[in-house]
Amino acid sequence: MDALCAELTARRYLAWFATNAELAKKYAVSPRTITNWRREGCPFGGGQPRVLRWLAVRRYAPAGAKAKFAKQLRKRRPRGRDVWQAMRADILDLRLRHKQAGVPLPPWLRGMPFRAR
Repeated sequence: MDALCAELTARRYLAWFATNAELAKKYAVSPRTITNWRREGCPFGGGQPRVLRWLAVRRYAPAGAKAKFAKQLRKRRPRGRDVWQAMRADILDLRLRHKQAGVPLPPWLRGMPFRAR
């Protein structure tokens, strides 16, 4: 009976989530930072590669995480050209949606320098 109870409570049968303290130790940040990251949508459930990709596109990384994962973050950081291409695509999509809806473009969108090719 004890073996059955132990088997049913094993981690493989339960939805297991790492605690903030475990994640803080893993990513070399404070538990409070992990709490903030969870609130901001960090994909901890997707594993370390997804977390590092999420961290690489943020404005800055905490010093501990940056020191520990500098090489991986540098590989995952988007290049300037990629960012501009994504921004251009978003602006053109917004313009198209306004045109389809028959709504005039707001001044901030009208002043964007991107044109459809």
